[in-house]
Amino acid sequence: MVPAASTIPNAVNTFGVSNPQPDRNHPSDLAANVHRLKDADSENTLTGRIGSLYKFGDAVTANVTYFYQRQEVGGRTINNALAFDTGRYESGQRVPEPNTRKNQLLSLELSADLGFATLTSASVFSHYTENGQRDQTDLLLSFEYGYEEFPSFTASTRETGREDRLSQDIRLVSNSTGPFSWIGGLFYNLDKSTFKSSEFVPGYPQYAGIDRPDNLEYYSATDPTFAESAAFGELSYKITRAWQVRGGGRYFGYHNKINNGTALPLVDGSAPSEIAPVFTSNSISSSSGIFKFNTSYQFNKRFLGYATISQGYRNRGLNTVTPCQNPIPPGQNVCALPNEILIKPDKTLNHEIGLKTSWFGGRLTVNGDVYYIDWKDVQVAGVTQNGSVPITVNGARAASQGLEFAVLGKIDRHWSIAANYSYNDARLSKDAPGIVGGSLGSTDAKEGDRLPGSPINQGSLRLSYSDRLANGWKVEAGYGINALDGVLTKVGGDNYGERLSGFTIHKADVVLSGGPWRARLYVNNLFDKYAETGVRSDLAGVQPIQGPVGPNNFIERRYFKNVLPPRIFGLQFDYDFDL
Repeated sequence: MVPAASTIPNAVNTFGVSNPQPDRNHPSDLAANVHRLKDADSENTLTGRIGSLYKFGDAVTANVTYFYQRQEVGGRTINNALAFDTGRYESGQRVPEPNTRKNQLLSLELSADLGFATLTSASVFSHYTENGQRDQTDLLLSFEYGYEEFPSFTASTRETGREDRLSQDIRLVSNSTGPFSWIGGLFYNLDKSTFKSSEFVPGYPQYAGIDRPDNLEYYSATDPTFAESAAFGELSYKITRAWQVRGGGRYFGYHNKINNGTALPLVDGSAPSEIAPVFTSNSISSSSGIFKFNTSYQFNKRFLGYATISQGYRNRGLNTVTPCQNPIPPGQNVCALPNEILIKPDKTLNHEIGLKTSWFGGRLTVNGDVYYIDWKDVQVAGVTQNGSVPITVNGARAASQGLEFAVLGKIDRHWSIAANYSYNDARLSKDAPGIVGGSLGSTDAKEGDRLPGSPINQGSLRLSYSDRLANGWKVEAGYGINALDGVLTKVGGDNYGERLSGFTIHKADVVLSGGPWRARLYVNNLFDKYAETGVRSDLAGVQPIQGPVGPNNFIERRYFKNVLPPRIFGLQFDYDFDL
């Protein structure tokens, strides 16, 4: 269980009846229409894992693991202060946003020693479901379809999702002691999902004279299927005892298919109890390959240098939004234009040079590297022109360059220290027209614009202590500090983007273990640091919407900031069964 921090001070009493924007200077008007909902971002998580290892003789082992997690979340930890004058841990939403998620994972790993090589097979099946609700009031108000004419307008969605995934990895790793060694394998992944969303506007159909007793305004069903297969291999050769080279590659292909269905029951002419979605289907297939080359040299027992050139990629396919009709009909539309459907895979060409060193008889380890990444078709967040649905769009090219190092030192038999630092400068290396989405439409990004969500400087420091008690039990204690720079919310901070300030948080823990038992007492965010970590929408969307009661009847609250959870205390117990 995670302690709740956020409050909704103006939650609507009755959807479609209560005024979501009462006179805040009159307590009786407030009490008649809204109420204060405490612990709005509560979280209860139940997690369990069980595993079993069995050996068939000396050559074959089987490892079976089952994982279960059920998570009940009351809502988001957010701040609407700039939109609705709320406090640090107060949400301006009208509707609570509970969500229940359940994860199950079953894995089987088989390993067989064949003498010349070891064969490993890893099979994983996972099942995920979710059921939740969202406040949709402000998005619909921003479309100016006439909802603002209804004084008691409040909208919410009910959403369900299911995802089933099967992955299979088979690899053969040589057991050679000679100059040559190798790895070869095959990979397959199949992901099938179903997501449904129903949008309700209680009271509005009756107000507008529409025969729709269920108050359903919008319905969507999306069934994406993603399949990927790959073959990979790697060959290493020791030129001398100190110098080795390694080369490898991966050839992959994927197929993405999406069936989308949408309906607008208030305006599509369907019967009062009918949902008549119009389904469309899109699919895309692609294949490509990537490579990796690495060389390292062991100068002596304490110094190893290496250099790597490699490629990386992210598979993508299609945005899960219904394509627009051509021509687009007048009125309300929630759809994707042709240039908003396809998501190109982004690829990187990575260059890295580093050192791994050991000092004072192994008591001090210092590792570091410098890198340069050339990034093609970089993926960034955007929204559709029709309906403002979140999508992924491709930019042009970007470059990320920097350095990182890590230090691990043993002060004495009880005390140790670990620290790391990274510097990363990630920017567009080519102009990218129209990729910076926003409330007022999209704008262009320019060469040299910094990428969003990427701190330039970040680092951590941890001091640890360990000892044995007289009864043989082990006690461990640690104190850690994590710090990071400010980040941009949009490419270049343009189009009403913001720079979120960096922050430093402290944490501590004490662990007592003996035999199969382990107990851990911890505190995160020790000094209760308030920090903003992300935003939804932008400041251009913070505006009054005039309704029939008077000017500025609705204050749009769609913009908010995600905030770091406050101080959390926890106690964790573990027990290892040895059957």
